[in-house]
Amino acid sequence: MNKILLGILMLLMLLFVLGVALATPLEIGIKDIDYIKIGDNLSINPYVYDETGLLIEANCNYKLNNIIIGNNTLMNITGEFTLDVWCNTSTTGGYYTDDFIVTEETSLGLWTPVTDWTFPIIYLVITIIIILLGLIYTSSIVGVFGSVMLILSYFMIGATSPLLLAPLLIIGLLLTFKFASI
Repeated sequence: MNKILLGILMLLMLLFVLGVALATPLEIGIKDIDYIKIGDNLSINPYVYDETGLLIEANCNYKLNNIIIGNNTLMNITGEFTLDVWCNTSTTGGYYTDDFIVTEETSLGLWTPVTDWTFPIIYLVITIIIILLGLIYTSSIVGVFGSVMLILSYFMIGATSPLLLAPLLIIGLLLTFKFASI
């Protein structure tokens, strides 16, 4: 008798558990952040969706590298940061995290502009001397080495003015083909 009663109670508990709707977490969408220029505000505008995909109002909190922040926080330190966002309504909640980098003013977030031109100018002078030595002595290996140095100089200082310094890249490629065919 106890086994039958226990079985009935287990069946009723199973039906009760299946009848309770499980709360699904909120979906949080934020514009993807990769790079932020130093001195700019970190503007976080989350879009919160419920389980049916409808945009809803929710209370959101923001944490940056374990420090609770507001929506428009001034980024005045360079480095890599982790942004955590959690939003909730009275019944459900959701969580979002993203990493981004705060950099000096950059070109596409890849390079910082050259501030001290001493090294780039010395590098270009040495590169031109190596290319001229390759031309004078018709040495293909020296010429190819100088040409590759010229190509790399574009990536070193090209962010300062990519269109103005694009001839460095083009001339370096042409000289590489010229020296490789000697």
